[in-house]
Amino acid sequence: ISTADGRSKPATTLRPTTTAAAASSTMITRLGMSSTDGNIESVSLPAAMNTVGKEKPQPEIHPDNPYLYKIPEGLHRYYRPLPLVAQTMTFLMATWLAAVTTWKKLTWWRPLAIARGLRSTPSLLEFLSFLFKAVTYALVAQTLLQEVFKRPSRISIQTLLERYFLPSKLSKYRTITVPGTEKDEPPFSLGVHYLECNNQEVVPNTSVDPAVNTTRAVSLRFDALYLQHGFGASSLSWLPAVPALVRLLDAGVGLGHDAVGFGFTERPQDKKWYTSKQSARIARQILLQAINDNRTANLASSSNIRSNDSPPKAVALMGHSLGCLAMLRLATELPKETAKFIILSSPALGIHNRKVPRSSNKNDDNNQSWLRRKAFSPFGRFAQQRLLLPVGRYVLKRVVGTKGSWKSGLKLAWGDPTKVTDGDVLRFSWPAVGMGWEDGILRFASAQSLPQEDELDNDRILMQRVLDLPNTKVAIILGSSDKVVSPKQAYKFMENFEAKDAVPIIELEGLGHDAFEEDTDAFCRVVNELLQSHWSE
Repeated sequence: ISTADGRSKPATTLRPTTTAAAASSTMITRLGMSSTDGNIESVSLPAAMNTVGKEKPQPEIHPDNPYLYKIPEGLHRYYRPLPLVAQTMTFLMATWLAAVTTWKKLTWWRPLAIARGLRSTPSLLEFLSFLFKAVTYALVAQTLLQEVFKRPSRISIQTLLERYFLPSKLSKYRTITVPGTEKDEPPFSLGVHYLECNNQEVVPNTSVDPAVNTTRAVSLRFDALYLQHGFGASSLSWLPAVPALVRLLDAGVGLGHDAVGFGFTERPQDKKWYTSKQSARIARQILLQAINDNRTANLASSSNIRSNDSPPKAVALMGHSLGCLAMLRLATELPKETAKFIILSSPALGIHNRKVPRSSNKNDDNNQSWLRRKAFSPFGRFAQQRLLLPVGRYVLKRVVGTKGSWKSGLKLAWGDPTKVTDGDVLRFSWPAVGMGWEDGILRFASAQSLPQEDELDNDRILMQRVLDLPNTKVAIILGSSDKVVSPKQAYKFMENFEAKDAVPIIELEGLGHDAFEEDTDAFCRVVNELLQSHWSE
């Protein structure tokens, strides 16, 4: 079976072919995995031509990162200003409307008679009323015109695949079916955007580790590296670091998906899919499938490669902020014989634990607050869906659609605000062109108030479970200038565990919440130190 990049693969191990690097290919293949036997079936979609018969635009690489593409021409992340003529006309009309509603003697149909109609000097109250109305009318008119003619782009993933391209050379899009579990977790399918970086395709970064492998080893240290982003981000946030980390760790492949609610991953209506538990299930499926694919591809070249039936020998898991929860959960779902090297970057642990589910006792309803009872009443649900949600969606769209808003937000997270680059802004704002971006953020935030699904939704229990796993090492990397999650929080959280001394905590001086993005080389050097001292001990 030929893939989109022209390589041939065995029929039994069909891999995803929807890659940004294959933008000039004639087919895009969306793949789905069977929940019963793990097989993948493909559905071909026309990709080389869009619906009007024009060729797809070629992706342009951003100068800040060789793996990141610029936003396609014709798509807009922000609200655009109205033409000067439109701004002038709306201002004149707003002024006229404010005047005729303030001074009743003025005629509606003769706006030039305004001066003649003012037979006496307006009072201060009249003037302030006029000024307030003029500004309000002008802002409303210009906002409505912007919303109709100059609003930000919002397109479906289908349109993005057919007419444009995914945001990175490493991007893939696949429809995944996650199998059910023994604990009555049902299988579910959804489209997932993720990064896949193969070891052999990465140029080694000898500035981080001069001794790093410059040729691909037959026996890798880790079968795979998996990365999970934090709140408000996507897998693209790891883009500056993932190639260097894959080579540094000598991992067969680097992976990281957009959690449900973020990036270009599908956004179901049911909020239960917007949790760290479900994100870990998605990660597990992508991880094991990629490892099996790599093994199958290498079986012909070496007899030392482990068979597909054997569990992974070792994996490296890295989480950032809220994404640390999904990586810790993933560690508990992988086979116990698989060695695990876990690095938590600025972990948001011990900050919020979801509540234990209420019993069926009727007295529990009486113990709820008046506000909570009203919120979950039929009227409360109607108000949330028809009033609060649309208002929240529009406010969020306005905020992120204002030029400069993303950069302002990142400056708050960076240790040195002056080091926020255009490439940083692009990685965070790229997914905002996806349809339903605002809904995803709001559903994810709302899902954090859902009752616990199991005991691992308690951060302390989850960490203890991971620390008890055999062949597992955990380390924490912090930014000393983190203003989002204070470094003190990590120390405070780890005080709850007897094995705290077995978890090294390293602070990077001057860096903030996104250390691996702010200074990738410094982050990789610390990872290399941990690899030599903590993992190899």
